Amino acid sequence: MIDLTKVINESLETYPGDPKVSLKQISSLSEGYNDYQLSINMHTGTHIDGINHMIKGPLISDIPLDRFIGKGRLIDEDFIYQDEEVFIINTDIYLSSLFVDKICGYPIKFIVLPINSVDAYPYDLHKKLFSHGIMIVENAANLDLLSKDILYEVYAIPLKIEADSSLIRLFAKVIK
Repeated sequence: MIDLTKVINESLETYPGDPKVSLKQISSLSEGYNDYQLSINMHTGTHIDGINHMIKGPLISDIPLDRFIGKGRLIDEDFIYQDEEVFIINTDIYLSSLFVDKICGYPIKFIVLPINSVDAYPYDLHKKLFSHGIMIVENAANLDLLSKDILYEVYAIPLKIEADSSLIRLFAKVIK
């Protein structure tokens, strides 16, 4: 298993304008048990943008779990589709409209990116992906551990939460 999730702590970077993460210990073993309180935006750290984030669609809690698991591989703009359900895109810049148009031509469950957004306001590329049923995983970590020519089983497991999006545990396993 290759863990592609950023650790949640108080130094986790947030989307510009969003509140900072608050992770406070509220009970300790000296009181009988450990407990923590977390305050975090659903679009902080490694998360999945559900369809309902920007267009009408189901809440994350209403999406079947199998939509968050799929075979995928690392791609770039010159990719050739090979029946993947997930595209992993290791980039440090927004996606181009042409690239998103190409992605939308395939039956993809979700895409995975290490950056905090596929595009900027007015978020036309988000909306285009969502209109094709493609969810967006943002702020993935450790994508440099993946190889371009290997097929992975990719898991983007959300909380069962009545919200547009969710924090996730993102990981990949080599398919043999």
